[in-house]
Amino acid sequence: MLAQHRKFVIPFLLPPILSLSLPELAKAETASNPDSVQKHKFAPAPVTLKTTDAAKTIAAPLAASPRPQVSAAAEQLVVTGSRSGARRVEDSLTPIALVTSADIKKTGKQTLRDALAELFPSYTSTAGYQGQQGEAVRTARLRGLDSKDTLILVDGKRRHKTSLFISGESPTDLDMIPMSAVDHIEILEDGAAAQYGSDAIAGVINIVLKKNAKGGAASFGYGQYGSTVGDQSDLWGRTGTIQFNQGFDLGPEGSFFSLSGNIDIKSPTNVYGSYPLSSRIYPKLSNGQLDPREYSMSRFRQIEGQPAARNFSFAYNTAVPLNDSVVFYSNATFDHRNSDGYLFYRTAISPQNFPWIYPDGYMPLSSIAENDYQAVFGFKGKDFFGWKWDVSSSYGSDRAQVYTLNSLNPSLGRQYENKHNFYDGSLINGEWVNNFDLSRKFDTGLFSRPLSVSLGIEHRRETFNSYAGEWASYEDGSFIWPAGGANAGIAPNPGASGMKGFDPKDVGGWSRNNAAVYAELNQKITDKLTLDIAGRYEYWTDFGSAPIGKISGRYDFNKKFALRGTISNGFSAPTLQQEHYTQSTGGYVTNPTTGQLYQQYTVQASPTSAIANALGAQALKPEHSLNASLGFVTHPLPRTTFTVDGYVIDIRNRIIITPTLQGSTVTRVLNAAGIYNVTGVTLYTNAAHTLTKGFDVRLEHFEKLGKWGTLRWTLVSDENNTSIIGLSGIPSALAGSGIGWGRSVTSQLTSWYPKNVTTLAQDWQIGNWDLMIKEYRWSSTNYKDANGPQLDQHNAAAFTTDINVSYRVNSNMTVVFGANNVTNKRPTQWSASTRKYASVPISNPAYNWYSPYGNDGGYYYARLDAKW
Repeated sequence: MLAQHRKFVIPFLLPPILSLSLPELAKAETASNPDSVQKHKFAPAPVTLKTTDAAKTIAAPLAASPRPQVSAAAEQLVVTGSRSGARRVEDSLTPIALVTSADIKKTGKQTLRDALAELFPSYTSTAGYQGQQGEAVRTARLRGLDSKDTLILVDGKRRHKTSLFISGESPTDLDMIPMSAVDHIEILEDGAAAQYGSDAIAGVINIVLKKNAKGGAASFGYGQYGSTVGDQSDLWGRTGTIQFNQGFDLGPEGSFFSLSGNIDIKSPTNVYGSYPLSSRIYPKLSNGQLDPREYSMSRFRQIEGQPAARNFSFAYNTAVPLNDSVVFYSNATFDHRNSDGYLFYRTAISPQNFPWIYPDGYMPLSSIAENDYQAVFGFKGKDFFGWKWDVSSSYGSDRAQVYTLNSLNPSLGRQYENKHNFYDGSLINGEWVNNFDLSRKFDTGLFSRPLSVSLGIEHRRETFNSYAGEWASYEDGSFIWPAGGANAGIAPNPGASGMKGFDPKDVGGWSRNNAAVYAELNQKITDKLTLDIAGRYEYWTDFGSAPIGKISGRYDFNKKFALRGTISNGFSAPTLQQEHYTQSTGGYVTNPTTGQLYQQYTVQASPTSAIANALGAQALKPEHSLNASLGFVTHPLPRTTFTVDGYVIDIRNRIIITPTLQGSTVTRVLNAAGIYNVTGVTLYTNAAHTLTKGFDVRLEHFEKLGKWGTLRWTLVSDENNTSIIGLSGIPSALAGSGIGWGRSVTSQLTSWYPKNVTTLAQDWQIGNWDLMIKEYRWSSTNYKDANGPQLDQHNAAAFTTDINVSYRVNSNMTVVFGANNVTNKRPTQWSASTRKYASVPISNPAYNWYSPYGNDGGYYYARLDAKW
């Protein structure tokens, strides 16, 4: 039975924009926030304070126009990438990209992660199914490296990580930061561990908050996908969004208090086709015929797509001068989110079902409730023995409570058959960070310009705690299906069906401390040559020390052409979750040869657990990298900027997960250690040595069209290829077992993601109208399954198109209509063999999980923006 698409079409009526006049365009260029940071000489700089004057000017160009132009963007100042002070984007020594809140709004996305993935081809969403906890948090990665290798800063201060464990990582969750609080974002696309510390192998994303002392803004939006799969209701990803921001003047000159909030309510989506008739849902009748319900009832039983979510986030940012030279500053965010994602369908005849409870089978629901917050407090001043100084402390935490709903634990037998909802346990991650930074300029007498010196120390304490679920969520009962039925003699999988709760033997609390000292020197050697040298020494209580360094240089041949490059080494520690997270899972998988289901009980084991020790696994070590980049900046034509930056990133001890270690050798080794109830094990290990090569191209041109307005063209292309130099780490105790890394691991590192993403955008502003059209070209992706090519997934190269149209009703109100993937492009579908042997057999459509542009198709939205 083939799935049917239900269609939803939003017509667009393009207005008579050619009749609008140039004076109307001039009105559109009115400052949207005249009381932004340029008024506040004590506004905290997004990165460690270097000069209050720099802090004054950071956002001044941003506030000048709600519609950034190339010429204006070239003049905007960023502080990420060097601690020597603010500089123009195009004058940076390393590749830095800057986007404003207006750019983010034009993506039509509701979260920062999705918006950045739309804006930057080198920032791609993590591919594939990301597990039960991945139903709540989606992740992304920069320059082809793991999510945890990109450091997230908020106003220059390190942001904490999520407590959830998604595809082996626990990165920072950008969705917890309200978009309404963001003034602009600076992305350093270069290794920066020597400057900002561990996690910055791939680069740095610095989210700069608003600093308005008066005025405000609000947005009211609605969006949904243009089509869905199946006949179940409300699977369109319908999303309602409210955003607001208000600034307050606290009295003293230069003080401000900016308050922001977001409310996002989203329904789920579905991309799965119907259950094929060849896979039975109901038991056969006594005469051997199929149950009539196989034909008469809907076979759209599996819902798989984006989860339903309810997200409430708030933020403040404030600064108050205490006297002429000292200012107090603070910012904080709080987010409460509920995410509900559907898990795999259990048929009426599944050993995991009591058919008298769920006569048509059931689909468990993974429900996660999170509370996430971070608060920063600091003081900065102008003169500490001649040094500018900044001292701060921040604490961030994410707590996730995990539930499995609408389920059963059939291993407990019939006495617990009415227990359908389970508390699986909790995960808590916390980070406490303290910084003291100094900076000043010295006239050395050797050069015409002074030497900029920046020094600092940092202390960080990280904690991770996991708590057991209720007894019924994890317990392995003694129930065995009695004789006389299709499941006779089968022992159901233990724990809540869908996601087994955290067992008391697998939970605990862990912590570690990190201390670091760092320095950076920046010197303009001549009018053409600038050098920046950074060094950092870190000590971890669980790994020991790590010295790292970076040198960057830029040579301006003339005003139209400059060459820039860097070389650095990096250090990325495994997260506490990678070191200690343990989860036991019992499940049925499909034999790829026979197509039959069989039971498998596996443990994702901590590298230091008894299971890992029995197999000879070793504790995790940090990843080490060598980064080199070389590029140029040129202005071949007036109002045109062209940049090309190539890079090479060599990573040793890269952390990856092993294939499932199973078979007679594994069973024998575990039994010898007194472990009898485990048939398979997965471990995280420092197994990979990879080499990533690529280049980023950006061409931007701004054209003044007179009475026809202005036109901005932007071409961006990212080429990224990863090759495997070596793989090791299969425990020596398993030598001769035939267990190897396999094709799935190699494809995860090399072909899950597009090797090239190219975008071409035009933004035409005329009078009160703004039309943005953006075309994407995605290269192909390939997933290779560990069980053989019959389960592979190939996604062909594709083009998608985004459109955003806005009309400024008056100086305070703008109406926006738009579409992402306006033509409703869907990924390549699974092959017949992949559908047959999937965990849940399905008919067409069966969309590829490794599509870089998602598999939900076109998304259409409308929004009303107001300001005052």
